[in-house]
Formats: sequence, C-alpha cells, structure tokens
Amino acid sequence: MKTAGYQFLVLGFFFFLFSCKQKETKGDVFPSLEVHIPVEVGTLKFQNVASLQGIDLNKRYPIEIRKNTKFFFEGDNVALIKNFNLDKDGVVIQPDSSYFPTEIAQMGLRAVNHYRKTGSEESKVILMNQAKWAKENFTDLGDYGFWMFSQPQPLYHIEKPWTSGMGQGEMISLCLGAYEVTQDNEFLIIIEKALKGFLVPLEDGGFLRNWDKDEVWFEEYATSRPSRVLNGFIFALGGVYQVYEASGSDLAFQIFNAGIHTLRNHLSKYDAGYTSRYNLADWKNEVAKEHYHEIHIIQLLWLYRITGDPYFKKYAQIFLENDRGDFANGIDGLHLNPKIKAITASNCIDCKDYGPNNLNDVIWAYGNYWSSYKDSELVIDFGEIKENFYALTLYHVNRVSSEVNFDLYAFNENESNWELKQRFFSKEIKDKITGYNLTSKFETYIEHYKIFESIKTSKIKLVFHTDINNTIAIRELNFMYNRGREIDYLLLSIDKRLNDIYH
Repeated sequence: MKTAGYQFLVLGFFFFLFSCKQKETKGDVFPSLEVHIPVEVGTLKFQNVASLQGIDLNKRYPIEIRKNTKFFFEGDNVALIKNFNLDKDGVVIQPDSSYFPTEIAQMGLRAVNHYRKTGSEESKVILMNQAKWAKENFTDLGDYGFWMFSQPQPLYHIEKPWTSGMGQGEMISLCLGAYEVTQDNEFLIIIEKALKGFLVPLEDGGFLRNWDKDEVWFEEYATSRPSRVLNGFIFALGGVYQVYEASGSDLAFQIFNAGIHTLRNHLSKYDAGYTSRYNLADWKNEVAKEHYHEIHIIQLLWLYRITGDPYFKKYAQIFLENDRGDFANGIDGLHLNPKIKAITASNCIDCKDYGPNNLNDVIWAYGNYWSSYKDSELVIDFGEIKENFYALTLYHVNRVSSEVNFDLYAFNENESNWELKQRFFSKEIKDKITGYNLTSKFETYIEHYKIFESIKTSKIKLVFHTDINNTIAIRELNFMYNRGREIDYLLLSIDKRLNDIYH
C-alpha cells in the first residue's frame, strides 16, 4: 500500500499491536485460545485449495453473522482523523478532494474498535460517516461489485477507475463493523457481493490474477502486468478471513484457502536476501522499506497462528533476521531492542556529521553516512553475545565504496582478543547478493555477503583497506544472526491480539 496517508496506517498498525503491557502469567498464556496452539502440517484447519472455478457467480452465498470479530490489522486510534482532510459529511478525502476507499475503511475500522471499547458517540459518528460512504459508493454489478478508486496511479501505470484487493478486503471489514452497530442487512448483501468480487479477473474489471495454473492472486493494484504487492495481498486476505470467522461463510473460506495456497507456493520469491520485496513488479525491482518490511513479519506471524503452518513462521524469522534495527521503536509495550548497541570508528572524514552513528539509524535509502579515506576499523558492539552470525549487508553511497576490500574479526570472549574470521575481496566475490536503490537523488549500492564460519560473539570488527582514491562511504550496515527468541517474543503480541478478538 502507498498513498498520501500511508504513514498513518503504519502508526495505527503498530500502535494496536504493541500497545498492551505484558502481564505476569503462569503456564499457558491463553490456554483456551484455539489459534494459540499450532497444529502440524498435514492436519491444518485450512487445506490447500487448487481452484475457485467451482464457485458460481450467479449463485447466492448469504452471509449470516454468528459472532462479532475484529479486523486483525487495525487499532482504535481515532485521534488520527485530525491528520486527514474530511468532506462535508465527515468522510476521509485526499488533498485533491478525491476518495481513497482503503483509507476510508481504515478510519472506519479504528472507529469501530474505539466504539466497542469506550461506547464513544464521537467514534460511532466517525464510523457511520465512513460506513454510509461505503454503502452509497459500492458499485453493484448484479451478482458482484467493487469499491472503485478514482485516482490514477502513475507508478503502477494505472488509469482511473481501478479496483484493489486490499481496498476490497478492508471495506468488507468496515461493513462487518457497521452491521454490528446497525443490524442493517444491506451491509450483509454488500459483503456477499464484495466477496464474489474476489472471483472477477482483471480483464473483466476485477483484481484477480492467476499465477501458475490454478493459483490465484488478489492484486492491490490492478496492473496490466503483474505487480503482486505482498502486504496488500495479505491485508486483502485479512478481510476475507474476518468474514469467515464472523459467519462461517464457505465462500470466504474457499477464497482465503486459495490465497494462502498461492502465497505459500511463492513466498520465497519475496526474500531479497537482505530484506523482503515489496512487490514482484518486473519494472520496479522494489525492496520493502523498513516499515513495510516489519509489516510483512507481523502479517506472516498472523498467518502462522491462524493456519498453524510453520512455513509462515519460518519466513517471518528470515525476514526478522534481515531487519535492520529497532523493531517498533518507541511503541509502548512489546518491542525489540536495536540489533546493535554501538558502533565506533578509528577514522572518519567528518566525525561530527558523518560519523559511525549514522550506520545504525535504520535510514539506509537516503540521508547521512559514515566515510573515510584511510584504513579504518569499525567496531560493532551488540551489547550481548549473539549466536550463529551468517551474513552481513553494507549499504554504500557509491559504486567505488562498494569495491573496497575489508576483513571481518570476531571478539573471542574467552581469550579477550580479536580473531580474523573472513576476508572480503569485493571485486572477486561471486557468491554475494547485490542491489541498487534510488530514493529521490540518493543512490544506494547494496552488497550482501555470506559469513561462512558460524560466529558467536558480542562484538565484530570490520577493517577496511582504502585510500584517497578509494573512499569508503556507507549509509548503513546490518548483520544476520539467529533471532528465534525474538520471533517467539513477537508471537506474544500476536496472541494478545487474537485473544482480544476471539474472547
């Protein structure tokens, strides 16, 4: 997802996830929570579904709500509404006064959750303003329908109007919340038709695209060429899954199953080695910025908990180990400490403005950097012993910097000395991953290296061999090591949220 207000989605998303303080418990945290107990592959509640072709668009699939649920990926921070423009009816609008269904849905969902918690009439008004728009602007095409987007998307070569799997999924969740408050059956009719919209191919005005044979993908952006945005696809599945949980709908069940079947088959393609990929658009080659990368991790942990499939946890951990720094920094409640405690340098061209502190600020795509034209040592202090270091990534300012040779030393805790572990002759190394990023005028040359000897240490030293003609200039550095303990810690926040939804 990328819109003018995406930063508010990110803030709201992390706010709900980490806003609850840990409480002391004994034994199983949620012993009665079914989704808290993973099941083995082969006995999953959700079986792989090969095709949606058996679903008849002309057939009715009535939605009967059995219980109230919540959209997992939204919190209750209605105060965010002050950051948006509103029309005369209190509906969220863009700066050009157009309507963006995804943002309308997100604001409505925050209001749903806040109203449930507090009974606030102000929240109810916000909810009903957004829900009224959703009802009146659903494009009913008979057996199915969509919420249409009226802004062109030049980065994706999309002219208006267009449809979105992510927008559809979150609007469905908004309609569920509105039905809970109003008991207006028209919302249920819209939900049914919106679910059937997931079955409409792009060439017929929908957002469904096949991947391999009998595999489906719900595009966030209905592009003529595949774009396959990862976070948007999973957000779309979040709305479908909520319908299933609320109603037991077989239609929602089959759509969700088909989606996770495809995702599981192709998830590895989103592993860029040093981060995750935002999408697989062949004209963009776009890796995820830090906030989207961390959203991917949470989304995969959510899928792991509700399906019991450890494959999703496996990739959540891979992505977490790729993560560059502090996870959900500054959020009250559960969070992860920065990977690196401190970095010191033996030399720098300008230690005040371009010192080693820039190497650990998580701003890898633009901004400040550390540089030196002398042989220089960087000492990276992790604050405690970390196990199984297996890779490192350097984010260079230019190509010349990316060709500088360096050595890696690990601190021997027992002998209290430095041990040479590996030499990196940059021009000669073939077994590495390289990347390039352009953000505004800022170029970044990415070099990702394997560490062949598994290292256990609290400190690593990189020694760069350079001179005035081969200046080293790095925006960011990152190390990959085992973070299984951190994944299990993050799962506590997932379980808290699921417990709140289902109990």
